[in-house]
Amino acid sequence: MQNFGYIKSVFNEMLIEALISKDKKKKQIYSNFVNAIKTNKILNKQFQVYDLLENKFETNDGKRSEFIKETLSLLNDIKREDIFKENLKLVTPLYQHGYELPNLDYNHKALDETIAKLIFTKKSGKTINSIVENISLISEHIKDNIAPLVVEGAGVPDSLLMNTMVNKFNEKYSELSESDSKVIKSLISTNIVDREIVFNDLIRECLELTNSQIPNSTSDIKESLLNVKEKLLEYKFSNENYIQLTSKLIELKNDLS
Repeated sequence: MQNFGYIKSVFNEMLIEALISKDKKKKQIYSNFVNAIKTNKILNKQFQVYDLLENKFETNDGKRSEFIKETLSLLNDIKREDIFKENLKLVTPLYQHGYELPNLDYNHKALDETIAKLIFTKKSGKTINSIVENISLISEHIKDNIAPLVVEGAGVPDSLLMNTMVNKFNEKYSELSESDSKVIKSLISTNIVDREIVFNDLIRECLELTNSQIPNSTSDIKESLLNVKEKLLEYKFSNENYIQLTSKLIELKNDLS
């Protein structure tokens, strides 16, 4: 299991499906995946390599070459067989729960395959040409990446969602309401302005639902609803914690509806 970019895209899809279907098992599997990347040194460094190469923008030829070299050097102290083993551990829970690994078409698919080749190709006289060619392909991506992704805090959960294609999502989940579609798109998007708009809309919707239920509720339920309302009014937009907060708001909205 070499292509980490593919692996994280599989889990991206799982999170979106979990948010839509309220599948707690899938949410837990995704949560375990994120925790593994946060806490496992090998996986964390590998994640950094893919994230840096996918999102870098640089027009200077010399700087691009140096950037690629230095980024890949983050893995210099790690055996390639250990990377393979850790990647395999990541997807093992999917098999254990009966999930098949899909044939995904996603943003950066070709780039991720190239990164994987560079990471796992042993340098020798026979492989030099291939290595140089793959470096050139990554360099072209970095040069053409004219709209670099910028995420405050570079949080792992947010970054893990960057590769899912909005168009593909619309085709797969065309039955969603316009409001739900906006929410899911914002999870995929890195546009901070769009995210803040969606976040504030969710807060407003949850407040409206809460307020509508307060008058006709029993005293105990009314007290709980007032506590919910107070908590909602305290929520402030945070791009770094956007996915966690939005997930909570989606669940609350569904519970109140």
